[in-house]
Amino acid sequence: MNHDSIRLHVESIEPAEGDDAVILTGWGFDPTTKKPLEVVSVNAEPVSWHATTRNDVNAVHSLRSGVQYGLSIRVDHATIGSNLAIQVRPADTTDPVVTVKVNQRPGGHKLIGKVATAWNLARSGGVKSVARQVVRRLLKTGTYPAWIKKHEAYDLEAVERTITSFANKPLISIVTPVYNVEERYFQAFLTSIKNQYYTNWELCLADDASTEPHVRPMLLAAMATDPRIKVTFRETNGHISEATNSALDLVSGAFVAFVDNDDELAPHALYENVAAINADPGIDFLYSDEDKMTEAGKRVEPFFKPNWNRELLFGHNYITHLVVVRRDLLERTGRLRSQFNGAQDYDFVLRATAAANTIHHIPAILYHWKMLSTSTANEPEKKLYAFEAGREALTEALARRGVNAEVNIDTTYLGAYHITYPLTERPLVSVVIVNPTANQHTTWLKNLRHQSYEPVELVAASSWGQAVRQARGQYVLLANPGLRSIRKARTTNTEWLTTMVSRITEPDIGVVTGMVANLDNQVLVAGLSIDANKPRWVYDDRGRNKNTIGTYFRTWLPRYVAASTTDFTLVAREDAIEWIDDLSAKPPAGGVELTVDIRQARHTQVLFCPTAQMYATAPISDKVTAAMQRRLIAKHPDQTDLDPYINLNRM
Repeated sequence: MNHDSIRLHVESIEPAEGDDAVILTGWGFDPTTKKPLEVVSVNAEPVSWHATTRNDVNAVHSLRSGVQYGLSIRVDHATIGSNLAIQVRPADTTDPVVTVKVNQRPGGHKLIGKVATAWNLARSGGVKSVARQVVRRLLKTGTYPAWIKKHEAYDLEAVERTITSFANKPLISIVTPVYNVEERYFQAFLTSIKNQYYTNWELCLADDASTEPHVRPMLLAAMATDPRIKVTFRETNGHISEATNSALDLVSGAFVAFVDNDDELAPHALYENVAAINADPGIDFLYSDEDKMTEAGKRVEPFFKPNWNRELLFGHNYITHLVVVRRDLLERTGRLRSQFNGAQDYDFVLRATAAANTIHHIPAILYHWKMLSTSTANEPEKKLYAFEAGREALTEALARRGVNAEVNIDTTYLGAYHITYPLTERPLVSVVIVNPTANQHTTWLKNLRHQSYEPVELVAASSWGQAVRQARGQYVLLANPGLRSIRKARTTNTEWLTTMVSRITEPDIGVVTGMVANLDNQVLVAGLSIDANKPRWVYDDRGRNKNTIGTYFRTWLPRYVAASTTDFTLVAREDAIEWIDDLSAKPPAGGVELTVDIRQARHTQVLFCPTAQMYATAPISDKVTAAMQRRLIAKHPDQTDLDPYINLNRM
């Protein structure tokens, strides 16, 4: 769909719910002026459309941050399979209209279009292998219905027997603020509550003085159909925090679940939460996986979240839905706070997880987040107040921990945050490299000259053991000799070592690892995940463009990881000396064993720090044999200890 003057990509065409219409989603821009597109008509008829945020497109095509290049177009009197002619032109211009024809192919046009889009998008960024990675990922999206069929095939008789056997059958209070919700979405929400396998629940609804006339009778009718439904009507409109707190006034359950009025719960949602509570009575904060649901009811974009990862939460609210908390934790934490409206859920999660005794992640998709064209989630620039509220909530959360750090809103991916930690001490750091060539040794001297941290020394030796023993620093940076900090002339990351040192001096951090990319900006190393069931370890997000968020911010934000390699890892010298036998193993096994041993023995974390970046000028040694992986897993057979963060769900 590329034209000389316009670039337009249609990624999906879905039927609109309940109407003789379709919804097209995609993105486009004028390659010359970098202007986004406006839709003039489709098949020469006016249409309803709106711009959407596509940060992935902005990043890959080096487009202006904050400009919306995504498109969502509703075409009435159209069906899947009909041919469409989309008339577009650059926004805010009187340029001639360009017509782009969409010739749909029944039985597969959507997937073919997505693959073509992914290939063109990634190749236009100059990274062919990234294109291959994206194509493979999009091909896998077609397996999500199969994944659902395999993993959500509950035996209802077995579920009923299990529920009967529960020693603890707590009342779950579902809390939902309501404001001018469309009746069709509310009824779908309500049906999903009534269809729960676990039936000991109550639904607490608080209407925030809705102005639409259908809302009050709709809620009263819902209450009349089921004694478990409670409703309160606020006299004045407040905001989501005030409305949620009004709903909390109605609760009487031992646990509270937060659900939005136009989203849906999986039928097994409450059952899985109560099963977890019975398995561990100490749990007081639970969260689970989620996906998105189109207006037509199609489930897409599964989010398989990591197990509890505080560092990732400090970058963005990855927990979101479904949150279930013990009522006494809610009372100790406090309710939603109106001064953080827009980020009230983030503020609550930050406070509740800090106060919780046991945080539990349920690796099952229990929540369906409805993708509505009217949602402000599609237009984040209109919610800048919310991002500022999130920044303030995070700043306060850090202050509660006694951390005086600077928090900034991510201007590329709104809704994410970057924290700058103070450098409280400056210990000597020894950068150690093994068997460098003369050119590599010179390059590393340049790497250290073109960075801000002092004091630092470079140690080169014939083995890791010899290099570590020769090092004089309190910390040693285990580094691949074939790395450099400069990708192109005048593009140097001068703060990479300063950033790493500022984090490893924290008492709960035992290892800090950075990102290694190739000269095409492909991720090579960004932490590892370890699956004891295979057995195998996985290089997280390998092959993705380092300038994108990766899999739900895995390449963009700091997070705790299971392990790292000797390619670019900072550890205390005393730890490297204590586990020096690990370093005798061939790369990357030695680094993986070392960092797992440090993490477990010292009860500290391995921190991935994406802003500490290096470029590999040659292939890195990453051959992993089954014997290497079996040895590591034999030393640490418990999956939870081996990788505390992994979500074993895959597609």
